[in-house]
Amino acid sequence: MMSRVDHSNRRLKERPFPPFLPNPTHEIVLRNAGLPDQTEVLSFERNGERRSLLKSDMVYHHVAQGSLANEPYLITFCGMCNSGIGLTPLVHGRQHHFMAAGMTNGMAFLCDIESGSYWDHITGECFEGSLTGAQVPFWSIEQTTVVGELAAHAGAILLKSNNVPAPKRDRSWLRKVLQKVLYFQKESFSPNAVRSMSRPIDDRLPSHMLGLGVMDLAHQAKFYPVDAIPYGGQIEDRWQERPLIVARPAATNGVPSAQWADSGTRPMQSVIRWYGFAFTYPNCAIYHSTVKTDSGWFFNRLFRKQNK
Repeated sequence: MMSRVDHSNRRLKERPFPPFLPNPTHEIVLRNAGLPDQTEVLSFERNGERRSLLKSDMVYHHVAQGSLANEPYLITFCGMCNSGIGLTPLVHGRQHHFMAAGMTNGMAFLCDIESGSYWDHITGECFEGSLTGAQVPFWSIEQTTVVGELAAHAGAILLKSNNVPAPKRDRSWLRKVLQKVLYFQKESFSPNAVRSMSRPIDDRLPSHMLGLGVMDLAHQAKFYPVDAIPYGGQIEDRWQERPLIVARPAATNGVPSAQWADSGTRPMQSVIRWYGFAFTYPNCAIYHSTVKTDSGWFFNRLFRKQNK
């Protein structure tokens, strides 16, 4: 089975990002970690046990792999598109070990050590290598804050990496200016991110708009722009013929999340930038899709120039 998404322009990183391999020595009681309330964390559960990871640690590692409640897990996070997901790293019943290997469509992709194959970090699909067509199970994690996690789980446990390097101080004023102009503007991409893209970005929304993407195993998906959800409030919608509540609690600093109104359970979801969701789920639905934007014009022109 071929991947639904075109990864033909993927770019390998010369030195792959080192994965975080948590063990019990990395565990800290979150309440005692001395972190500011609004520090962002990624939380996940396996068989009734729950752990959290610092988002800042995952921006560096991209991957955390270990075992919780006797079940292997693989947590992925891409700092460019802001997407995090949980995968069960079992391929044909055998555990594989993963790391972030490069960039495709402006997002991180994975490589497994055992076969050297390349994998989509959101859907768990193998798109290149001897395991092409294989897929590992994927499941939601929660992006929240320290205060939000403690409000819901008073005994929360943090897995803290000891290997994240301290940020380097760069005294070059020119480099700082270029970084700000080229990389950190709302609608800009690095040159390598542009080259890694297989097609122009879906311009129905601004490329870097944050939102909540909900999806299912049949690749049905819908995107809820964060600006369409009131801070500290919620919206009610229908998706897949079921009532859905999408909220931005003030306790989580407005990080959006969704749950089914008829059961209180959570659909598959990820907080993600629009371009990443649109590449992963082409032609997905958009909440309030009548919103129009021309913000993709500059990028699409740049894309065509870079990929001639």
